Amino acid sequence: MPKVEVSRVMKVPREKVWEVAADPESMLEWWPGSESVDILSREGNTLTVRGTGTEAGRKVTMTETWKLYSPEKIEIEILEGPVRGRTIQTYEEVPEGREIPS
Repeated sequence: MPKVEVSRVMKVPREKVWEVAADPESMLEWWPGSESVDILSREGNTLTVRGTGTEAGRKVTMTETWKLYSPEKIEIEILEGPVRGRTIQTYEEVPEGREIPS
């Protein structure tokens, strides 16, 4: 199975990174092409999220489960949409700041 790893280092406090990363609705502010984000359910540390946006000129809707492990990790599984898969986003502290998946 293909694997892609991309990240950047930012000088941002841990609390701010988690505040944005763990809030799917904030994607409307920073993810290009985002049009809507709906939280379908919340159970413990697990969210079911449906997002719609434009990717490469096409309208795309995806349904995902997000498992939040505050403040270091989010596991996302894509359930419905043009792609399927799983991603693990970690927010490690490094000497230059905090490493953030891109």
